[in-house]
Amino acid sequence: AARVCPAPPPSVLAEPSMAAAIAEGEFHGDIHAMARMDGVVREDIRAVESTHIFAQKGKLMDCSTALAVYDSYDLSFATRVIQLFLSHSWITDGWLKVLGLRYYLYFVPAMLTGSLVSMACTWAEFYGLLKMPILGHCTISEGSLVEFNLSYSWWLGAIVFGLLFFFGEHVFGCKSCFLDRCCIHQDNIELKEKGIKALGDTLRLSDKMVIL
Repeated sequence: AARVCPAPPPSVLAEPSMAAAIAEGEFHGDIHAMARMDGVVREDIRAVESTHIFAQKGKLMDCSTALAVYDSYDLSFATRVIQLFLSHSWITDGWLKVLGLRYYLYFVPAMLTGSLVSMACTWAEFYGLLKMPILGHCTISEGSLVEFNLSYSWWLGAIVFGLLFFFGEHVFGCKSCFLDRCCIHQDNIELKEKGIKALGDTLRLSDKMVIL
């Protein structure tokens, strides 16, 4: 699919170094490259680490939970690059939105890794490199002994999948996210107005938008 690069915001065009680079065609309209080259960090463009969102167990996205200002806004930081712009409904429960974010970020890598572990265990068991524990045995007709073994492949793969899905931020790293409750001040009127006015630039600086 073709990617449409948005026009850079006035704050970027106002920088002499950025204007010269644009005139020379160095960035080809890529707002993210311009933001990384820009030495100025705007306080009204903010992000919060995904680890904080997961650590709060959905509290940051739950409208029924009253948060002090320092519990939300102070978690964010001024930045020039935002990886995920989180758009969410206040009607949906917070834990469901966190689960959806985990699904978006970690389901595929967790499933692939768990499947690889399962296939590796199956291969090792087949060639006798991994001895399966015997759960029990029974004797059938003509004295034949049948053993019941527990295969490692399915439950080890499931454990790896669960660990990566629910704790993926500790393995794959955190993401810088825009979350309105954290990145727009909820009490200070002046900061709140600046944050709202900066939403356009925040969207342009975001790599992706995730709707929860």
